[in-house]
Amino acid sequence: MLFYSRYLPTHVTLGSGSYGSVSLYIRVSDNVKVAVKKIRNDKVFFYFKDHNECFKPLEVEILNQVKHIHSCIEILDYLVCKDQHVIVMEYFENSLNLHNCLDEINKFNEKDAGMIFVQIVSTMLLLQSKDISHNDISLANVLLVRCSGDSPLIKLIDFGLANFRSVLDRHNSYAPGTEFYLPPNNRDCLYSAAESWSLGVILGCLTCGLSKIYKPAHDYFCGDKKNQEIGAKKIRRIILSEALRRHDVSTFTYQLLERLMTYNNNAGVSADVKYGIYVDASDYYLKRNSHS
Repeated sequence: MLFYSRYLPTHVTLGSGSYGSVSLYIRVSDNVKVAVKKIRNDKVFFYFKDHNECFKPLEVEILNQVKHIHSCIEILDYLVCKDQHVIVMEYFENSLNLHNCLDEINKFNEKDAGMIFVQIVSTMLLLQSKDISHNDISLANVLLVRCSGDSPLIKLIDFGLANFRSVLDRHNSYAPGTEFYLPPNNRDCLYSAAESWSLGVILGCLTCGLSKIYKPAHDYFCGDKKNQEIGAKKIRRIILSEALRRHDVSTFTYQLLERLMTYNNNAGVSADVKYGIYVDASDYYLKRNSHS
């Protein structure tokens, strides 16, 4: 089998979800560690027909299109093995996704949280310039590859729900993604309208603490529309009240959270709006970082 002649298993699982699993392998040619995602045919969310008239997961095409965005995980290889698709990606030693990181430290100081947030917004803007929407921005899908000693450095991972914005716009597509990060009206709002809300949830968890937000609201997210709406509104209340109460959260961050977690069924988040958020956040957090 071609795949096993190129890659050796380590039997270490890096992550798993509804659509596939990611494991650690060793590339035979140079003994480099790589992350390998395996997706069964019946679990592929979107397909794409390439120039050879072959169908492959849209995730593969999008990963190839974002290869030069340094804050996106890089695809190294793609193979088809029997009834599954195999995506080989770069691997970072001692990296953690933000959710697991917050499980350990609960929250970041505002300086580091701001630097992480700016990188996420910058990445979303770069994706938008390539007509791409990730559609599942969450703590679990942001990998922290450098933390101690230097400014935090992130990689956006898991493009399984990603799609081209022009396609989503043409079909008036609604918000996919992880319920915890979607606004109260997620089943009725366009995908683009949910993007700023998810950024607000992430920034709130980074600055106020995951335990303060995730655990009190988690039970509401069980697939029921009414409970999801209650849960999303509860998240907003907790984040804003915590941000207002804490002395280590600035007025700027509180106002930014208010701005991000304003939802509207019909209003998408345009590139101009995201760029304005990026400029304001960069100006504030980068200046704060340079003075510390």
